Amino acid sequence: MTDTHPETRAMSIRGIDPEVYETIRIRAANHGQSMESEVREILIRAADGDFNRRSMELGDLIHSYVAEVGGVDLELPDRNEPDRELDLS
Repeated sequence: MTDTHPETRAMSIRGIDPEVYETIRIRAANHGQSMESEVREILIRAADGDFNRRSMELGDLIHSYVAEVGGVDLELPDRNEPDRELDLS
């Protein structure tokens, strides 16, 4: 299914739970797209039966896993050591 169909359909959905609405709004913002585009993508993937259709960059994939658990606090090492010279010979 693609957006290139010569004939497009429209639908209105009433009675959406406020929590579902907010979740979709946040997902759309995280994906850098409108809610309409996000819902369209969700519907396309559901109709295809493929919820992993959108390919992710490695950083996005890692973020999606970490975001599910609320993030991770990492202890950063001290940066007191001087930079080492890089020998490219």
